[in-house]
Amino acid sequence: MDLVALAGWERRPGRLPHRLATALEEALVTGALGEQPLPAERRLAAALGVSRGTVTAAYAELKDRKLVASRPGGYTQPDLAALAVPVRAARLAARWAVEETILRDYAMRDPQGLDLSFAFLDIPAGAHAMVDAAFTRALAHRPNPTGYLAAGLPALRERIADTYENILLLRTIPEQIVVTQGAYQAIGLAAMLALSPGDVVVAETPMYAGALDIFRAHGATIHDLGSFDDPRTFDALEAAGSRIALVYATSAYRNPVGTTIDPRAAARLARWSARADVTLIDDRALGMCGFAGTTRPLASYAPDAPILTLGSIDKTTGAGTRIGWMRVPRATAPKLARLKAIADLTSPPLLQQVATELHDDLTAIAALRSAELARRYDRLAARVRARFPRWRWAAPAGGASIWVDVGTDADALVRTASRAGVTIVRGAVFLPSGERSRHVRLAYARSEALLDAALDRLAAALR
Repeated sequence: MDLVALAGWERRPGRLPHRLATALEEALVTGALGEQPLPAERRLAAALGVSRGTVTAAYAELKDRKLVASRPGGYTQPDLAALAVPVRAARLAARWAVEETILRDYAMRDPQGLDLSFAFLDIPAGAHAMVDAAFTRALAHRPNPTGYLAAGLPALRERIADTYENILLLRTIPEQIVVTQGAYQAIGLAAMLALSPGDVVVAETPMYAGALDIFRAHGATIHDLGSFDDPRTFDALEAAGSRIALVYATSAYRNPVGTTIDPRAAARLARWSARADVTLIDDRALGMCGFAGTTRPLASYAPDAPILTLGSIDKTTGAGTRIGWMRVPRATAPKLARLKAIADLTSPPLLQQVATELHDDLTAIAALRSAELARRYDRLAARVRARFPRWRWAAPAGGASIWVDVGTDADALVRTASRAGVTIVRGAVFLPSGERSRHVRLAYARSEALLDAALDRLAAALR
């Protein structure tokens, strides 16, 4: 049995046998275990490092629910007819998974409220004149009737390719660039390209909740194999073989923790993608939001691998264009452009032109962004330590949020904050299992005055 299908089972909620039964059910529903008998109780117990009684109880739970049945010879066989119902239910539920995620309250959020849940970045201090000038130059361009190009304006694709070539030192031609409406749409197009219902996606967790939503909506199962910095992760990847359809990674400033991937792990992950021919998303939407310097994209370690490198100009400039992109193998770009055309024909030509003009000052704006984010993090960290001395988090290298262990039930804390008029997001929405967590994400993308007011109000409510 391929144990990658059960990865992370022990971290699920409930008693140990129930956790195992839930993981086995999920693997049966997605087809990860195929139609073969389940392992003998003693063998599975040894492989998982648990007692035989735990496995016996888990199998009994599955039998009670008519998902498996005992067969002569002691085999425990999946009941394919009974599984057909939860398979359909799981795929239908995937379309509504957003009800349990960070996006549930997105449409109704108060943009003027004390909201520390969303990491929307405004224009960096000192960059307003550069952003205004980019809009002015873009408006001077006469609309082009041929501007509806699914892959994006040629001039913008050239500027993005130049940025990869000259700043990130990754050989890139314009034909490898597909322009999207933000990096979020890029994740959606990548999922359309790579996933079918029941496919397995591997990711580090906590992971960007928007990506989690998209993968679930495509009927995929998300497996947390631990950190890509852990060599044991690659043992699991190798063992999984062809069952993995997609890997989601972030080489720069992973949302919500703000970390980067170790260069040795980055090289190994990229080369594994090339060798296994498995699509790898490198989400670098926050790639220019580090506190110091830049990091190498995963594709730079394996230029011919099926790596989709995502970027966004909005995270750097805060200009509100909603323009992102993918850098992909040249043969993949036409496929993604066709999917883009199905989605919305093309990204707005005027905003693409603004993004093109913004590239004139992108390096200068990125420097302002980095300095401002570093200041905001330092301010938030000092105030959180003063008001909530028991809270713990790993210092980020960049990005716009921190992943805070509050030492208690995060769901209860979020409810207390909400009653006080402060919005924070519980850690469970960043976890594929959705399990209760002691973590919350605090975004420091908002103004310093708003951060101070929100923390003061939260501290008063907790007192």
